[in-house]
Amino acid sequence: MRESSASLVPLVQPRDPVVHRYASEVSESVYTKLKERIKPKNRPRLAKDDSVSDLMTSLQVENNVEVGGDDLLLKLFKQRKYYDTNENEPPVFNDETEMYPCVSELVRFICDAIDDYTKDKDIKPLRRFEVYVHDKNRSKGRHVREWVDMGLVISSNKVTPSFDANPGEPDYWNMLAVIETQPTGSYFHSEENMCEYARNLLGGPTNRRFAWGMGICNGCIGLYIIENDHIIRDSTITFMDGYGGLDFVTLLVFWSFCSVDQLGFDPSVRYNSEDGSWEVDVYDEEKEQIGTLFVDEHISGPSSFIDRRTVCWTCVEDANDIDTDDVHKLIVVKDIWCDASLCFSDSVRDKGEIFFLRKINKMLGHREDLKGMYPELVAAGTVHIKHADMVVDSGEKDGKDCGDSKNSSDSSLVADTTRVTLANLRGRFSYLMRHRVHERIAMKPFAKSICWLNSVDELIVVASDAMMVHTAIYKECDILHNDISRKNIRFTRLPDGSVRGLLIDFDMSIDINEQSVLAQSVGVGTMPCNSISSLIKSGAPRTALNDWESMMYMLSVLGILGMDCDYNISLELKDRELPIGQWLSGPDMSYEQVADVKKKHVHSAEAFKDKVTDYFLHEPGYDHLKKLVTELHRILFDNDRFSVLCRGALDFDDNPDFENVLEMAEKQLESLGSDSDKPGPIDRDKYEYGLAGPLYRRTQYTDVFVQQLNEAMQEAKEQALARIKASLS
Repeated sequence: MRESSASLVPLVQPRDPVVHRYASEVSESVYTKLKERIKPKNRPRLAKDDSVSDLMTSLQVENNVEVGGDDLLLKLFKQRKYYDTNENEPPVFNDETEMYPCVSELVRFICDAIDDYTKDKDIKPLRRFEVYVHDKNRSKGRHVREWVDMGLVISSNKVTPSFDANPGEPDYWNMLAVIETQPTGSYFHSEENMCEYARNLLGGPTNRRFAWGMGICNGCIGLYIIENDHIIRDSTITFMDGYGGLDFVTLLVFWSFCSVDQLGFDPSVRYNSEDGSWEVDVYDEEKEQIGTLFVDEHISGPSSFIDRRTVCWTCVEDANDIDTDDVHKLIVVKDIWCDASLCFSDSVRDKGEIFFLRKINKMLGHREDLKGMYPELVAAGTVHIKHADMVVDSGEKDGKDCGDSKNSSDSSLVADTTRVTLANLRGRFSYLMRHRVHERIAMKPFAKSICWLNSVDELIVVASDAMMVHTAIYKECDILHNDISRKNIRFTRLPDGSVRGLLIDFDMSIDINEQSVLAQSVGVGTMPCNSISSLIKSGAPRTALNDWESMMYMLSVLGILGMDCDYNISLELKDRELPIGQWLSGPDMSYEQVADVKKKHVHSAEAFKDKVTDYFLHEPGYDHLKKLVTELHRILFDNDRFSVLCRGALDFDDNPDFENVLEMAEKQLESLGSDSDKPGPIDRDKYEYGLAGPLYRRTQYTDVFVQQLNEAMQEAKEQALARIKASLS
């Protein structure tokens, strides 16, 4: 993430011009009231244009004025740096917890002033706020740093639960901002903690688009927006400046009147307070209409609060089917913020997962043998929100909770992208922003993780199915999946008890005809399954062989750790100090270093056995998996159908036996078949740049390799099915 600066107040100004002007009037009135509130009682009234800093100066220079005591607002505004120059003076705050009631009083004062001004007016605020302070004494047994110490929440008399809320833990469904206080120094020091705590807002509740943050210190307030790729710091708000103080008051007033999407919430994900269900809108771009589904279960949340922030639910079309046992009624909904920086459209990715899934559904629809092996689209498109009359209520206005929305019929639908979210800031630093498009995909069937399979033989069946449909997609649709890993291969159990593999998650996929784009992509895929060519700029075009190599790595990991291993396998690989633990990048391992390790591990049959297959589990069924993985490695890296120039993984610079390899290749010319690799004149410059090494040469014969790989996988599947049948008889 990178930090940028801009004024954030324009983001939340009410979109209705009438409400905007009215809210500005409210801001002026509340700010005047705040200045009056913090003015010393024994001083004459200051001029209207006096700033907060003027007031603070007056407090500091009058030694006979008591500042602080029971007056929480005055204590908050008192400048610590004044006392830093007076050694005999006591500190304003000893620790951050002493600041909590002062911040709470500031928010309460502003909200009360808003209510007082608007009580006799036709236009009312839509919400008010209060400060939430986490009681760490209730958090025994867990790291209290995981939770927000203090936050700004939307006041409510009701409780709207998150999908996976646990009793006794804070629930962030209605928290608008993280507040981080510092008794000394600068609010800049609070930024690290703020980002850490922001994961609770962005990585927890699934109705959140971005989060707000506040850093408070020395009478100054720093305001932030935390979104997928940026921390955006307000460059104007600070109580050391009169206009900054007005901006802060204006911010809270605008928050009270603006639409829910401007607060960072997602109005297309709503809590239904009548029956306690959650609703999710899915915009179908082909039909140009919105359909509403009802959440049955929250499958997974984002693994990180930055980047794509993928969320998945199982949903049903009828609320009465929630908690159904009929898996055929379940629809999987995937919500993701996709990187669309290279797209020509502001609202739609040119070639993203939705594009590829539509093409797959169209091109393979006639293949009955592949039904259920790839996602069937129900609806898909960029998330659309309505920019008018969207309301988050406090539970006091019309009985709706935070996350409910009222959409007027004349509101226009707007595609939800980071360029829309931060539209008012684009002129200031748009060149820094990564363009992300908020997409939502509804698809069938619902499938389970392979960790729920009953045996290794079932794993072999599922892997074979996944690579069979992978080959069809590659050959008939010109699409390379580009991210074969355990999380993207799932299974369904058929009525007769058998299993069928399913290949999912095409958000990393690419058109195989656009190699110029691929040449620039490094580190694509999921550790530790990345192919060698995806980790480095090898010069070799991306082909199906990359994904077959990833499949070999995936099965190797499962063979060593067990197919029911913990979902986060990175820690387990490193804790056990296995050789394949070096297949993971990190602070001590770059992509290039991981690629070098993999090259050495797979270069020969002996190295692969020593570093990989010798570590397979000695449990029932794993010997069959070991046999399959060994065969996949032989076909990919030690294939005797091709010349020695096509074998191994080391390039010219890395292979000490390169001269001997060339000599052997010359002797093989007469014995090689028509489909073999016949070496031509040696261009050493090409070898040095990886353009003639084994990784590159194999791509020239991709179809032959893929045919052999599929045959090996199909043979292993038939043997596995026979063993399953025998075990049941």
